[in-house]
Amino acid sequence: MLERRWVDKFFETGELRLSSFAKFREHTDEQRSDNEGRHKYLLQGDESTGFAVVMGIGSDAYILCATTCEPSESLLQSFGGAAIKIFDTMAFGRAVSRCVPAFSAGYLGHCAYQRWIHAKVPNVTAESFGATSNTIDLNKAHEFLSDAAGAAVYFRKAPTPTFMQQAEYRWVFRTSSAVESTVTILAPEARKFCVPWYP
Repeated sequence: MLERRWVDKFFETGELRLSSFAKFREHTDEQRSDNEGRHKYLLQGDESTGFAVVMGIGSDAYILCATTCEPSESLLQSFGGAAIKIFDTMAFGRAVSRCVPAFSAGYLGHCAYQRWIHAKVPNVTAESFGATSNTIDLNKAHEFLSDAAGAAVYFRKAPTPTFMQQAEYRWVFRTSSAVESTVTILAPEARKFCVPWYP
């Protein structure tokens, strides 16, 4: 869902703007404002061991969001009044990924509306994710938590009525370097897998 001028631009030239978790956090309107990219992990080891960790992720990823529902008039208008209907999400994602600078890996799927990411990790200790009594190794923590949670971290949103009505589906384009707030690409091949929609 987006403004008609951007739908027209995409089908004329293939121009598409991808965003980032950092950009999501800048939005001030209720429909798009979210503290994404900062996740709460609940790591469960044995019966007596567990850790709660808050960690930021996604500084290496561009995100493209969509919906799997037929949007209401008010929801559609809050995102610009027009849309692109994608009928082959996998092929569309592959076509876009080929145009993303420094693309390294991609994921796609439905968002889960949960505040916590639960992961069972046998024999987990504070040292497992780089924590000691007074320090933490952020690189080790990030690597450990990413391995424990997998791609799920890219598909979590707050379970609020505002967000849940969006039934969000997204593409995640990871890169081999830190991303900008947004990136504008030309992906004309992606047009074969979608159509414009002007309600």
